[in-house]
Amino acid sequence: MQSEITIDPVQLVARKGSVIYDLTLAELRVLALFIANKGRMVSRKEIHVAMRSACSKQFSNVPDVYVKYLRRKLGAEMIQTVRGQGYIFGGELEVAA
Repeated sequence: MQSEITIDPVQLVARKGSVIYDLTLAELRVLALFIANKGRMVSRKEIHVAMRSACSKQFSNVPDVYVKYLRRKLGAEMIQTVRGQGYIFGGELEVAA
C-alpha cells in the first residue's frame, strides 16, 4: 500500500512514509490545497488564493510555476494537468454530482 503525503505544520515539511520533502512555504500552501482536494480539479485561481498571491494579473503563470516545482520535488505523476482549467492531485478527476 502506498502511503499518503502529509504536511507537518510544525516543521513545515511534507512527508510520504519515511521520505521528507523540503518545500518552501508557497509550495506547502499549494500542496495543502491539493491534499484537501485530492482527486478534484483545483483551478489556477484557487491556487492564487491559497498562495495569497500579491499578483492580481488574471493570466499570471505563478500557479504553473509552483506546480512545476512540486512536480520536480514530488514526482510528475502526482499532479495531472487539466488543460486550460487547472490541476488534479493524486488521482483521477472527481466529477461533482
